[in-house]
Amino acid sequence: MRNTRVLFKTVMRGDWDEVVKIYEEDPEAQNDRITRSGYTALHLAVSDGNEDIVAKLVQALKEAQEGGQKDKEALEGRQKDKEEQEGRQRASEALAMKNDEGNTPLHIAASMGNVREAQEGGQKDKEALEGRQKDKEEQEGRQRASEALAMKNDEGNTPLHIAASMGNVREAQEGGQKAKEAQEGGQKDKEEQEGRQRAKKALAIQNDAGNTPLHIAASMGNVRMCELFANVDPTLIGIQNNDGETPLFLAALHGKKDAFLCLHFICLPDVGRFYIRRNDGNTILHCTIFGEYFELAFNIIHLYGDLVDFVNEKGLTPLHLLASKPSAFQSGIKLGRFQKMVYKS
Repeated sequence: MRNTRVLFKTVMRGDWDEVVKIYEEDPEAQNDRITRSGYTALHLAVSDGNEDIVAKLVQALKEAQEGGQKDKEALEGRQKDKEEQEGRQRASEALAMKNDEGNTPLHIAASMGNVREAQEGGQKDKEALEGRQKDKEEQEGRQRASEALAMKNDEGNTPLHIAASMGNVREAQEGGQKAKEAQEGGQKDKEEQEGRQRAKKALAIQNDAGNTPLHIAASMGNVRMCELFANVDPTLIGIQNNDGETPLFLAALHGKKDAFLCLHFICLPDVGRFYIRRNDGNTILHCTIFGEYFELAFNIIHLYGDLVDFVNEKGLTPLHLLASKPSAFQSGIKLGRFQKMVYKS
């Protein structure tokens, strides 16, 4: 059983290789909040700025999904003999089902001279049931299929009775096999989707301030980490913290131009414009001007031109903030477009 205190102490010692080992051996530890502020080990690794360790932790998230699948397959291998025996038993029960006249499918086939066909059909059914069992859901699907084969109609006949009476046992079984294979394919897709969702959930864990690891990476301007997280799940870029700030917003707030552009191009402008304003009404343009990150502000105007007219809760536009920054004009920076907008306003 995992011990969050051990994980916390390991992080505090800076023994990141051991943290990676814990993540690899205990996937549940990936979701543990180990500080009073709600940080996971991944949050702290991002804060520590160790890109290689963060990459290894994210890889552990991915391998946990694959490892879980392998463990399941190993368990299925151990259960194979038992399941095959149960499958044969169900097949025997279905083939032994009697109608109201006391006849099994074999009775009817024999009466029509089709004993060999019925026997071959029974063997084929058994072989199908002896195939490799992939998961619990597939087993339940086979159980439902067996129950369907054993279902009587108003005349007391099961599908196998009817198929046998028509000499079509083999065709009926092949049709059932195709239906089962279609069901198994759909189940596999469902499992893969669930695995991706588990990885996304781990990366979307928020600390007490509402920040995900991507929020922290964006605030620090760490482009490699931003790419690493956002490429796993681009919707992480739109998660808001307690102040309504997204990772894209925080990159702008702290003047991290490369990280901002990285996230912007991953989420694309049509989506990004939903991530650029926080609870107090300030936009990324307000914040970059207030922080005097003028080069980034230029980029933002180019990408999100309509922000020049947005007002915050105090009724101020970004241009009002620029006008209150004499240092912007005294610094010798060629503001060009900024100056024109201020003088026209």
